[in-house]
Amino acid sequence: MFYYSLEGYTQLATVFPELLNAQICDVSVIASDNQTYVPGTVDKDQAKYYQIPASISDGLTLKLDIHEGAATVYASFTARLPSASDYDFVANATTENLGQIYISPTILQQASNNSAFIFISDMVALGNADITVYTSVIGISNDTTNFTLHYEPHNTEVTSPTPPSLSTTPPTSPTPPTSPTPPTSPTPPTSPTPPTSPTSPTSPTPPTSPTTHSNNAPISLMPSLLTIFISCILFSLN
Repeated sequence: MFYYSLEGYTQLATVFPELLNAQICDVSVIASDNQTYVPGTVDKDQAKYYQIPASISDGLTLKLDIHEGAATVYASFTARLPSASDYDFVANATTENLGQIYISPTILQQASNNSAFIFISDMVALGNADITVYTSVIGISNDTTNFTLHYEPHNTEVTSPTPPSLSTTPPTSPTPPTSPTPPTSPTPPTSPTPPTSPTSPTSPTPPTSPTTHSNNAPISLMPSLLTIFISCILFSLN
C-alpha cells in the first residue's frame, strides 16, 4: 500500500529520501458511499489519497472545488497512489476553475473486468459499489490549499454558461442632415442680336472670251517637208 512513483532515476539520490519520509505514513482515506464529498487541506507537493467507490451502472464524477490555493486531482484504477507519473485521469483546479473528471459506466465496466486482484481495503471501500477508483489531491500552490472533493454518481459535470456573443460591428453613426442648396441666381436676359446689314449686290462677272488655238504654223510646214522629201527621191533615182 505504501509506495511512491518516481519521475526519473535522478530522484533516487536527490528528493526521494525526503519524499519517502514525508509520505511513508500516508494512507488512503476510504470514502463512504453514504456521502458525496470529503474536505481536506494540502500544502505544495503534499498529497491526500482516497479510495472512491463507484457503480459501473451509474458512472462517477469527481469534482475538486478549491476554496484557497490550487491543486491537481488524479484518478486511477490500478495506481493506489496516483501521481503525475502514474494515473488514468487528471484535472487541475483553482478557485476560479473547478477540476472535473467524469468516468463513464463503460470505462468502469472495462476496468472491473480487467481487475486481477482485490485488496482487503478495496473490499471494505467497495461496500455496495462495484469498483474502487483510487484518487489523489496534490497541492500545487505555494500557500496551503483548502479544498472539497466531491464524488457523485452519473455525469454531474458543471458546464459554465456561454456568454452571449457581442457584435463586433460598431453601430452606424447617423448621417448628418444635408445642408440646403442655396437658390440659383436668375440668368440675365440675353441682349438681342442686331440685324445683319444687307449684302451689296455683286457686280456681274464679264464673260470670258473663248480661247482659240492656232494650228497655222504646223500646217504651213507640211508642204516644205514634202517637197524636200520628193527632191531627195528624185536625186537618188538619177
